[in-house]
Amino acid sequence: SPRTLHELRKGLGNLKASVEGMISQLRTELCEQLLGVQQGLDEANAAVGKVRGAVGDVKEELRAAAAAVAAMEQRMLRVEAATRRSADGVELLVHLVSTTSLSSGASPELAAKLLTFDKEAGGEADPLALPSPPAIQPPPPPGGVLQSILHGP
Repeated sequence: SPRTLHELRKGLGNLKASVEGMISQLRTELCEQLLGVQQGLDEANAAVGKVRGAVGDVKEELRAAAAAVAAMEQRMLRVEAATRRSADGVELLVHLVSTTSLSSGASPELAAKLLTFDKEAGGEADPLALPSPPAIQPPPPPGGVLQSILHGP
C-alpha cells in the first residue's frame, strides 16, 4: 500500500527524533569520555610534577654528597701527606738514634729494642744510604731499617 505523505513525514519525524536522541546520547558519552581523559591527563601531569620534584631533591642530595666526598678526599690527601712526612721523620729519627747509639757504645739491649721496633714497623732498609756499623750481636729474622744498619748489606 502506498504510503501517504503524512505517514512518510511521521516516519521521518520519528527517524529524526531517534537520530537526534542517538546523537545526544553519543555526545554525552563522548563528553564523559573526554572528561575522563582530561582527568587522567591532569593526574598524570600531577604525578610527573611530583616525580620531577623528587628527582630535583635527589639531584640536590647527590650534589651535596659529591661535595662531601670531594671535601673528604681533600682531607684524606692532606692526612696522607702528613702521615708520609711523619713516617719519613720517624725513619730519620730511627737512623739518627741507631747510628748515634752504635757509635756511642749503646747497650745491646737498646740496639735490640730498636731492631724490634723497626721490624714491627715494617721498615725497609736502604743499605747504600748509611755506613755499615760493626756487628754487636746476632741479628733477629730479616726485615727493617735497623737490621740493615746494624748488620750491613
